[in-house]
Amino acid sequence: MNNRKKFRINFIVTVAAAVALVAVVNVFATVLQNRMSIITSDAYELSDRTKDYLKTFDTPAHIYIFESAAKQDENISNVLRRYGELNSNIKVENVNPMEDPTFGSKYTKKGESLPANSIIVASDTRYRTFTLTSLYEGTYLSVENKITPALEYVSGDADMKACFVTGHGELDSAGMQKKLKDETYVVEEWDSLMTDVPEDTSLVICFRPLNDFTDEEITKLDAYLEKGGHFQLYTDNNTKALTNLYKYMESWGIGFTDTMAADTNSDNYLYNGSTQLMYADVQPTPFTDGIISGDRRVAYLPYAKALDMLFESNGARTVMPVLATTDMTYTIAGDTLETVEDVPMGARMIAGLAGDTDTGASVYAAGATFFMNYNEEDITGSVNYEYFDNLINYMLGTDASFTVNGKSAYGGMLMMNESQKVYVRTLVIIVIPLIVLICAVIALLRRRKLR
Repeated sequence: MNNRKKFRINFIVTVAAAVALVAVVNVFATVLQNRMSIITSDAYELSDRTKDYLKTFDTPAHIYIFESAAKQDENISNVLRRYGELNSNIKVENVNPMEDPTFGSKYTKKGESLPANSIIVASDTRYRTFTLTSLYEGTYLSVENKITPALEYVSGDADMKACFVTGHGELDSAGMQKKLKDETYVVEEWDSLMTDVPEDTSLVICFRPLNDFTDEEITKLDAYLEKGGHFQLYTDNNTKALTNLYKYMESWGIGFTDTMAADTNSDNYLYNGSTQLMYADVQPTPFTDGIISGDRRVAYLPYAKALDMLFESNGARTVMPVLATTDMTYTIAGDTLETVEDVPMGARMIAGLAGDTDTGASVYAAGATFFMNYNEEDITGSVNYEYFDNLINYMLGTDASFTVNGKSAYGGMLMMNESQKVYVRTLVIIVIPLIVLICAVIALLRRRKLR
């Protein structure tokens, strides 16, 4: 065989090897990029608290992913599969809406429908549904915070009823009512002037009344609480002249002032479009520990009615602060922000919770309605409605308060913008192959010259 023929064979073999190498590199890079895009080290693992709960969970339950396996959200489904792996009573399965379009009607109200990738947690008697977006907090997974309490709910049999006080010029509470309905509460109104608190009421909520309660209404509220009821009162810095209601709240150790607490700590400011908000200083309580440890926030306008904690304990009643301002807060009379100088500053309580160990009753008071009348999804990093959930569950003693740190669906991976992705693709698909081919040709030419 002459040298020319040998060269041709070597050249062809080298080029083929180079092409094969480039193909392998491209396949490896594609797989690596896909893995980097979806795989994290612990984003899909359940907390020790959920694992402990699942050890004793004995109710047959289903977690339905209302989507085909090919189109499901893999981040969500990977977390859900852990529930089935840890407890054989829980079956996790996909339901393809294209193959069984009427399946979701069993878990919706008349006229409503389930969107694709909805999650249904169901037992034989109860269920809860979640949209895909509700299981995310930005780029963080919030699956466990929703699914574990849902399993606890579907394994029970008690219906919870919340009544909203009417007849005093109360603020619209549609957001709160929707949240409670989503949590499968029965929601009713209570005209406190006309009737007693409805039977089987779990919680009474009064959302920023403008007019005071009569003596008769206070008597009805007190009778309800004496039976172990639970009451929430929301006010704003301009909520005044509620003499009877405020006096009754003082018997629970919570005092209402006619002063406004304005926090000036810019580290706690949050700007949402043109609205300036403030993060509250969440106090350590049995139901806020998860919020604090996860560095999660409760947002409100940068001013609120200042509340006083009149005692820590008095007989069977105890009081604890729940939300406060920072120590860079000044308190002024009235409800208008003014330029003030030489005013003493200090932290003020803006939400507190009282309880009675004899009756089991509890009373919550807040100096700002903004905690509950703003769309939580529009406040970056806030957990206002999750705080509301945990508060109610703690007051009612359902032990369904459940908060774990959100886990990034993209944690532990290389994040690239579009231009960086173009550079990487160019490098892998064009530059590296050219370098390999050029090196191969140069090597062959040098070998031929040496011969």
